[in-house]
Amino acid sequence: MVSTDDDEIAAIARHYGAMVPFLRSADNANDFAATIDVLKEVEQNYRQILNKTFDFICCIYPTAPLMNKIQLQEGFELLKGKQLDAVFPIVPFSYPVWRGLEILDEKTKMVWPQYINSRSQDLKTVYHDAGQWYWYNPNKIRLSLFTENTASLILSHETVQDIDTLIDWKLAEMKYQLINGS
Repeated sequence: MVSTDDDEIAAIARHYGAMVPFLRSADNANDFAATIDVLKEVEQNYRQILNKTFDFICCIYPTAPLMNKIQLQEGFELLKGKQLDAVFPIVPFSYPVWRGLEILDEKTKMVWPQYINSRSQDLKTVYHDAGQWYWYNPNKIRLSLFTENTASLILSHETVQDIDTLIDWKLAEMKYQLINGS
């Protein structure tokens, strides 16, 4: 099912076989809407309009063209097998965040100056959301997909590319060619 507020996107989705049983509300159709709010609205509409509930739900972002079916299945198996509240893919930052910089009063400063003399390879790996999908149990998730019982699947850099700009699209094309050898 596709969640959208746009009639044209809904028509295209239906043309290619997706269901669009209702349109997204104006509150959840702007650039500031939180994913959890959209998901809860979809759950509520399925319950109220279609009299349907689900044991598990997966949200797939349309801006993740390198998403992999096998990893999606692994995420679902992890969710069910470990009886988790939610599972989503993560990827390590390409450079340690501990060496992060900021500009204050036109001067460059370290965010964490205690790491100024640390070698980057010695710093703890930190991850970020890969922005591809979320599996979750709607009976356990209320206000956030992050709970004490949320886990992640670690992905490699070449399988992750969020699309927000034309450069992102070009990077996704290059990564696709790298992955598929074409």
